[in-house]
Amino acid sequence: PAVSEPVGPVSQVDRAAPAPEATEPEPPRVPAIALEFEGDGFRAELSSEGAVLTRYALTDYVSWDPPRNDPIDLLLSPAGDPMRVGATPFEELGLGDLRRARFEVESSDATSATFVFRQRGMTLRKTWEFDPRSHAFELTVSLENATGELLSPRFAVEWPATQIRGNDYSQLSLVTRRDGSCDRRPGESVGGSCCL
Repeated sequence: PAVSEPVGPVSQVDRAAPAPEATEPEPPRVPAIALEFEGDGFRAELSSEGAVLTRYALTDYVSWDPPRNDPIDLLLSPAGDPMRVGATPFEELGLGDLRRARFEVESSDATSATFVFRQRGMTLRKTWEFDPRSHAFELTVSLENATGELLSPRFAVEWPATQIRGNDYSQLSLVTRRDGSCDRRPGESVGGSCCL
């Protein structure tokens, strides 16, 4: 019908319906970027999707159970699926689940990368630093609040882990440092759902 022609009856409910609330447009999706790092005895890969560690292979060790010459990839599940270490949900910020949010690469060099996610006056920054002479690495998470509102986020960092059976892995442990103190869990206790 032409614009001037009536389309049909308009009910009282239609007239009284409130206008849709204006919402802030979603930021444009930034393509995911993979950053690779290599040091003495390791190869690592970070993804800007969630600013997570997606690969960590020990290149100075090979698996003997079963025998092969591949480096030991610590982030493969027993089914061969890659795990994502360092996901930070931050759902309580009201920005959605940030586990797979696209972060921008703020800076990177041969041993570190900083990712940033900005929305509605909040800036979430995640910095990964790799020690090129060892297997050690560090993740620092910070949240800047310029909203003028009081925020109470949970600084949850996800680290999926599974048990790897065999003599090659008998010394494997998971160590975390939080607020200056360390928590070490032997490999045989890894694989259940727990908080460190």
